[in-house]
Amino acid sequence: MQYFPFTVNALLLGLGLIWAASLLWPQTDPATTTETQSYRPLVGLMAKTAFYFLIILLLLSILSTLFCWLRYLWLKHKKQYQIDFEFKHQAEKNRFWFETVLKKARRPILGFVKARLVYDNGQMTDKFVLASNKRPAQKFWREAISGNNQVQLPDIKEYEISGGFVFFEDMLQLVSLPLRQKIKGSFFQPPIAQAITEQEAQPKKTEQTDLRIEQLRKVEGELLNYKGFEHGDDVRRIVWKLYARNRELVVRIPETREPYASHLDFYASFFCTGKELPKQNVFVKELLNYYKINILTAFDALSKKEWHTRFIPDQSIQLLREELSDEILVQRTISNSTWHQDKELNDYFHPETAAVLCISSFTDVKDLSHALDRCGQDTLVYYVQLSKCFRHPVAGNWLLRLFLLPPQDRLKRIRGKWIFSSTRRQVLANERSLQDLLEKSEVTVGFL
Repeated sequence: MQYFPFTVNALLLGLGLIWAASLLWPQTDPATTTETQSYRPLVGLMAKTAFYFLIILLLLSILSTLFCWLRYLWLKHKKQYQIDFEFKHQAEKNRFWFETVLKKARRPILGFVKARLVYDNGQMTDKFVLASNKRPAQKFWREAISGNNQVQLPDIKEYEISGGFVFFEDMLQLVSLPLRQKIKGSFFQPPIAQAITEQEAQPKKTEQTDLRIEQLRKVEGELLNYKGFEHGDDVRRIVWKLYARNRELVVRIPETREPYASHLDFYASFFCTGKELPKQNVFVKELLNYYKINILTAFDALSKKEWHTRFIPDQSIQLLREELSDEILVQRTISNSTWHQDKELNDYFHPETAAVLCISSFTDVKDLSHALDRCGQDTLVYYVQLSKCFRHPVAGNWLLRLFLLPPQDRLKRIRGKWIFSSTRRQVLANERSLQDLLEKSEVTVGFL
C-alpha cells in the first residue's frame, strides 16, 4: 500500500468536485427556468471562476509534485542518492528525534516531502515532514532539505533500520508518490528519567584520592602493590623472592583505610525468577520498559553527585564504546538490556564494592535474602514495584472514574486485561515477599 499513489483525500475531493460541478452546470435548460433573482448569474460566474482557479492550483501542485518525484528518481538511479538520518537525544528536555536529510531534493509547489523508516521485521514509523532547507555557508541555493522530528516508538530498546520511504505529496495530499530507500542502520530509544526523591549513597571503591568522604574505605594493599625499600620500612614486609631475582629490596604496601573515594558502582539486576514470568507477552514488555525508566531515573539522580557513578550491567552487550560518551553508553546499555535467567543476583552483585543495587518485582526472594545478608546500612537498594506500571491515572475508585475521565495513554488498551492476568497475580505475590524482606534488612531502601 505504500506504493499506491492516491489517498483518501483524492476520493473525497473528487466527489466534492462532481457535486460542485452539478450545482454550477445544472442539467435543466436555462430557457425553461424562470429566474427571479437578478444577482444569481453574477454569483454563478464568481463560483465558476473560483472553481477554475482551484482546479488550476491543484493541477499546478500535482504537476510540480510529479516533476520533483521524477527528478529525485533520476538522482536516485544515476547518483545513488539516499535519505540520511541521524539519531539525537536532548537530555535536558527528555526527548529524542531524527534529523533526516535528502540531498539535492526539491519540494513541490505548495506541497510536501515526507519520509518514514522501516524497522524490525517490516514495522514502520509514522510519516515525518522534511520542511527545512540546508544551505552551504555563504551560498543562496539550498543543498538539501531536512527535518527534525520527534518519533514515538513502543519499546525502549535498540531498533534495526532495514529500509525507508520518501513521499512527494501535493498541497492537499491527493497523491503521494513514493520512492523506496535501501538504507541500513540502527538507533535506540533511551529511557527518560523522571523526578524522584533523592537517596543518599556512599561510594565503596577507591581508585583515586581526589574526593574526601566521611567513612573510611579500603584501598589496594597487601600482595597487590609494591614499592622500593626506604628507611623506616618494616623489614618483615621485604619480598625476598624479588630480592633474590633482581637484587633490589622491595616491600609490600599494606592494606590501608583512607578517607577518600572516587567511584560509586551502580548494579541493576534484570534476572527474572520463575519459568512463566519471562514470557514475551505484552505485559512483560511494558514492565521491562517501566523498569528501564526507573533504573535510569535512579542512576541519573546519583550521577549528579560529586563522585563518578558507574553502571555495572548484568549481561554482555556489544557496543562501540570508543564512539559513545559515558552518558549515552549508560542509556544504550540500559535500553539493550532484557529479562533473563542466565546470571542470578548473587553471581552478579558484589556488596564489597557495590554502593547501589536496583531490583525489580521479578527478583528471586532467596537470592535477595543471601545478598542482603552481606550488606550493611551503607548499601542503597532501589526497589522498583512493577505493578505500578499499570496503575490507573485516576484514583482506584470506579465511582470517581465515572466523573473524571483519565487521560489517553498508550497503556489504555491493556490496562483492563492486566487486572485479570496471571502475570499480575505472580507479580503481586512476589512483591509482598520482597517488601517484607527489605523491611527486615539493615540496608537503605528506596521505593520506585
